[in-house]
Formats: sequence, structure tokens, C-alpha cells
Amino acid sequence: MAEMTKEDFRKRYESVLESVLSCDVLSTDTRLSDVLERLRSLLDYTVPDGKLNRGLAVVQTYQLIENSRTDINDDEKQALKEQAIYVGWAVEIMQAFFLIADDMMDHSETRRGKPCWYKVPSVDLDAINDTFFLEQIVYKLIKAKCHKLPCYPKIVDLFHDIVYRTTIGQTMDLVTAPVGKPNLDKFSEERYLSIATYKTAYYSIYLPIVCAVLLTGLDSEKLLKKIEEISIGLGVYFQIQDDFLDLYGDPAVTGKIGTDIQDNKCSWLVVQALKHCSNKQRDILNENYGYFDDLKIEKVKEVFEQLDLKSRFREYEDSSYHKLMENISKLENDGVKNAFEVLIAKLYKRCK
Repeated sequence: MAEMTKEDFRKRYESVLESVLSCDVLSTDTRLSDVLERLRSLLDYTVPDGKLNRGLAVVQTYQLIENSRTDINDDEKQALKEQAIYVGWAVEIMQAFFLIADDMMDHSETRRGKPCWYKVPSVDLDAINDTFFLEQIVYKLIKAKCHKLPCYPKIVDLFHDIVYRTTIGQTMDLVTAPVGKPNLDKFSEERYLSIATYKTAYYSIYLPIVCAVLLTGLDSEKLLKKIEEISIGLGVYFQIQDDFLDLYGDPAVTGKIGTDIQDNKCSWLVVQALKHCSNKQRDILNENYGYFDDLKIEKVKEVFEQLDLKSRFREYEDSSYHKLMENISKLENDGVKNAFEVLIAKLYKRCK
């Protein structure tokens, strides 16, 4: 069975959309036509235009695992692949509601090369309700497509657990670095790694891989533990890249204008700066980090340049890549091993 490409996966969006719009009361209650129109606009604007790496990872991981399976026939494999596609899109819808909320909390302006959803004039703070709506759509889609599978309860429980863990990470981020209330004494490497683990690693890496493993029924406790360990390492690696690109990435490529400095984010860059700076440089950071003031932002950037954080990042990226590859090579399940190799190949040296 040919490996699903990103374009193949993207082409399935319309069928996913129709499945969502035909869910229970949405399709049977004629009074909900305005709700249907709103939901279609919301999904079209926030879901299909991302990199789709998380959703695609569900399908590709499933396919990599199934290649070596002899306990099911080709028709069964194809049926499970279809369900993997819908679960993958459920992951992408979950990603969308996380990003809508995150953009609002961060006062972000753009996402994926266009205004953030809440910045659309007709939306504004109604986006809060939209996040609730998208979260529920995730479970409706999974139920519609997977409720007959033995692994259905485990998949639902997994999504609930990941939303919970990601919310914990977002809460840690908020209490560590509230917008408009800079306090760099709260920033530490340990706190940063905790935030990256809960806010990013579980839903970006662990969730897609485990979804595929659950669909194949090969979810041994030993394998899941190893997947969790590697996922956290890879997720932290991904978040550190994201922090670097927030400042040094090209907005024309990344699709967003970075705001971590003015948002007072406990990002990898400022944590490294605090770790290596002089007393004078720390004073500059204390006086200028976390403010919506162009002059103050430039002063922070100057300190980052003086500390050559670009070189420090490149050193980190290379050393982490080799360490991750070593851990991945020790996995006993070849399908999961190959899936992690595909993921890290997409992340290494990325520019968006």
C-alpha cells in the first residue's frame, strides 16, 4: 500500500468536512443552518492550511506498522487506514482549537500567513466559543468513524488526556510569564522543559504516534513507555526550534510574526540568555523584556546577538538530533522506529 503523502491527506479534508457537518443534530435540525455555516467557515479558515504534520503522522505511522502485519488481510488494512485518516484529521482539528486559544492569549496577529481567527473583524472574542465547538467536533468525528473499533475507548481517553496535559502546559506558561508582568526570576531551564513537555510534546509527537499504535492493537505498556520517552525529547526539540523561529524565522516562510519577546514568553532564547549573560546584560533584559515597545524589543535582540544565541541554537540542534536518533534506533518495533525517523527528518534544520 503506497504511503500517504501530504497532498493525498489534504485532499481528504472535504470528506472530513462533510462528515463533521452531517453529525447528529447538525444535519437533522433545520433550525441550525446558521450554525452549520459558521462551523464550515471556522473549519475552512483554521484547519486545512497548516503543515498537517501531526495528522499525517497518524496515517503514515499506521502504514509503517501495518507493512509488517500478517494477522489482517488487505481489506482490513484499507479499512483501518481510512479510520487512521479521520483520526489524523481529528488531531488537526484539535490543533486548530489550541492555536485559536493560544493566539488570543499571546495577542498574536497572524497565523499561517493570514490574520489570526480572532482578528477577523466578524469574529473577535466569539472565537472563545469557537474553541469549545472545535473541541467537541473532535470527539464527534472520532465517534462517527471509530465507534465500532475495539480501540475506540482508548482513543477517546487518549485525546481527553492529551487535552488535559496540554492545558496544564499552557497554564504553566501563563503563570510563569503573564503578559505585561515581566519577572525573569521565574524563568529557568527546568521550568522551560516542563512547559515544553506538557504544552507541546504530548500533543505534537506522542498523540499522533500512539493513535496509530492503538489502531493496530500493538499498544504494549513497554512500547508506549518508550514512545512517551522519545516523544518528550522530540517535542522539546520541536518547541526549541519554534522559539528560535519566532525571532529568527522569516515571516514569509513561517506564516506568522513572532511576539515571544513582547509577550514575556519563557522561551528557550531568553532562558539561554539568562544562563550566559553578564550582570549588565541581565539588567538590560530585566528592564526591556516583556514590553510592547519597539525600542525595548530591539534592546533585547541586541543582548541575544551579543550572546550569539544563533550559534548556541545550532549546537543544540545538532547534538539533540544525534541523541534522539540514537534513542530511536533502539526501538524494537520497526514501524514505530521508522515513524520517528520520518518525523525527525521533517524537523531537522526546518525553517517553518
